[in-house]
Amino acid sequence: DELRGLGEAALDPAARLSRPAPLEPPLTRLSPEELQLWQVCLDCGTVGEALDRAALSAARPQRGLRALCDRGYLSLG
Repeated sequence: DELRGLGEAALDPAARLSRPAPLEPPLTRLSPEELQLWQVCLDCGTVGEALDRAALSAARPQRGLRALCDRGYLSLG
């Protein structure tokens, strides 16, 4: 149910993740949970891998990844 509620905000599990270079927004603006998710994403090649490794409930990593992308901390490719 939570994932269905994301609608268009849901990310393609096959989408590649990368860190923008240069990274414009400061990491100090991230909450501890966001920073943990960001670090997991650095070690993963795709959205699907990051979601599998994230230690959060079902929809929260999706929302978190979307927020990190929207705020300029991650790039999708």
